[in-house]
Amino acid sequence: MAESGPKVLVLAWDDESDEDSLSGMPWNMRRALELAGCQVTVGQVGAFHRTSEEFRAKWRRWRRMRGMKTLARNTAYRVLPQMTRGRLDRVSRDAARAADEVVRASSADVVFGPGMSMPIGFMKTDRPILYASDATAALVCHMYDDFRKRGRAYRNAFMELETAALARADRTVLASDWTRRSAIEDHHADPDRVSVVPMGANVEVATGTTVEVPASPPTPDDLGLLLVAADPIRKRIDLCVEIMRELRGRGWRATLHYVGPPHPATRVDGVEWAGRLSLKDPEDRKVHRSLLHRCHVGIMPSTAEMFGIAPIESAAYGRPSIVSDAGGLPTVVLDGETGRVVPVDAPVSDWADAVVDVVQDPARYASISTQAHRRFDSVLNWGAWGRTVRGLIETMI
Repeated sequence: MAESGPKVLVLAWDDESDEDSLSGMPWNMRRALELAGCQVTVGQVGAFHRTSEEFRAKWRRWRRMRGMKTLARNTAYRVLPQMTRGRLDRVSRDAARAADEVVRASSADVVFGPGMSMPIGFMKTDRPILYASDATAALVCHMYDDFRKRGRAYRNAFMELETAALARADRTVLASDWTRRSAIEDHHADPDRVSVVPMGANVEVATGTTVEVPASPPTPDDLGLLLVAADPIRKRIDLCVEIMRELRGRGWRATLHYVGPPHPATRVDGVEWAGRLSLKDPEDRKVHRSLLHRCHVGIMPSTAEMFGIAPIESAAYGRPSIVSDAGGLPTVVLDGETGRVVPVDAPVSDWADAVVDVVQDPARYASISTQAHRRFDSVLNWGAWGRTVRGLIETMI
């Protein structure tokens, strides 16, 4: 292997934002490979949202009639199933041809497609392909309301594209054992070609900055809970408000700090809203880091979660997290060691019990704080991800 590392061509849609796209996953993966010594180039393969002129015209008419983009899109998916399948197939095949052309023009040792299931299944290149994701189509279609509303034709086509990508890729990297099981059971992936490599945080400690580990424990007069939720419904901000109120009823002056889009809960006494913070904005990153430093416990009672980046960000600051047992969250938070994992259907009192279990004894809080940071430092970071995946790439070539 050359001293400078393997040459990796990363596939990307050309109409996606960079650091904010797919919760920062593609950007962080590219950066992690670069830091691991790989020679990374990016190949853009077309626009994911590209459609035929006919579909564009229907789309515009629906938007004018309904005035709601999501409703128009989902209705079109349901009532025009052949167009839906045709559109997804056309975009995937066009992107695959573009990807093959980019590969032919490159000297890459490996083609890497983070979240790029659509083109990978149709690619013809003889270069080894590495596919990476935090989810499978089966899990997304089952767990997320937005995908359930798009209709059976869309979901079936999406499932088939994922199955084709997993079959075509020489190696697949997934974020959790839960996702790996879905790839094997729902999409018939070869178990020997699917690896689990946990991801890292989007917001880490700033360079040159140190954090206190173990973190200073909360007191009955100051208990900060942090919820980071791009989707406050799925991550149950209303339940977080109830937990905060339950804690206040038990004598803890709890405050719920919330990062995410506007929601009625932001007007509730005891909730402090930081706004919708962007990963690309340096000032927003400062605000996010300040919250991670100030808050004592991360909280994420999601009804569905593919992996869970926010608890890793709390762990980077030596803060434990209280999470549900949905999806990949038990991979991120180890119950009783780096935080608490609570059954997703548990009552509010059980969630409050879990918070109190972590914070009431300073010695226990210090122990969990230390273990959370240690797990972040050794496993749940992009440096570890990059080194592990570089090793897989070297094996592939």
